[in-house]
Amino acid sequence: MADMSESAIEYAIIHNELAGQWEARLKEPATENGLGSVIGYIAYDILDDTFMLTHTTVKEQYRGKGIAEELVRTALDEIAAARKTVIPLCSYAQAYIEKNPRYASLVAAEN
Repeated sequence: MADMSESAIEYAIIHNELAGQWEARLKEPATENGLGSVIGYIAYDILDDTFMLTHTTVKEQYRGKGIAEELVRTALDEIAAARKTVIPLCSYAQAYIEKNPRYASLVAAEN
């Protein structure tokens, strides 16, 4: 969960398994389901025990605030905790893993 004091944006990262994505959601205003609006996400598909990270995006007005980085980091940390692997099809996720070699062991071996 993150609090963005610089721009007064408060958001939380949640794993929305039904949608197949980790989402950055504004804390306020909450919608009828108690969650704020989605301002970014990292989407995935699952094949066996491998998360294929397909796309990362953040709404234009929220870009440049570290939200995409936090989405990818949160996804990778949760995938690691579940002892699963990843295939970073998304260029942002791939670049993040290259810059943060501690996640390299999560990348599924090529067949």
